[in-house]
Amino acid sequence: MSDHKVGYDPNRAPERQGQRRHLFVTGMAVGLPDVAELKFDVNRPHTFCNICGAVYQTDLDRTANTAFLVLLAENGRKQWSHEHSATHSAREHKNFRDSGRFMTPEAATKLVPLGIIPLSDQLFDDEVDHAARTAPRAPVEPLS
Repeated sequence: MSDHKVGYDPNRAPERQGQRRHLFVTGMAVGLPDVAELKFDVNRPHTFCNICGAVYQTDLDRTANTAFLVLLAENGRKQWSHEHSATHSAREHKNFRDSGRFMTPEAATKLVPLGIIPLSDQLFDDEVDHAARTAPRAPVEPLS
């Protein structure tokens, strides 16, 4: 069984946003275990910002093995998402929403090296496609 995952973001589904569905893949990172200080497991729960590419994953996300711990980790990711969202201006949110993208080119540059691949954006958006194709093969910034 493969660790690769394909999905789409239900929060950005057409019936909610009036835009196309977004297809993305996770688990495609190569060589991440070799980066010891990264402390990131793309196959464990995490969340990320589609605008700037910030990623959030805690030790609890990587080790949760009971329903209670999984729920606790999920609540932490939701709280981080809410708090992180406030770091972007209303204009940034509007521009992103109006773009119809799953992620910005800036986010693609940071997320693709972690194995988070915006397939639909690469097919339909030249800027995101270019950012994804020219992104570094290994992460260059520490995670949030």
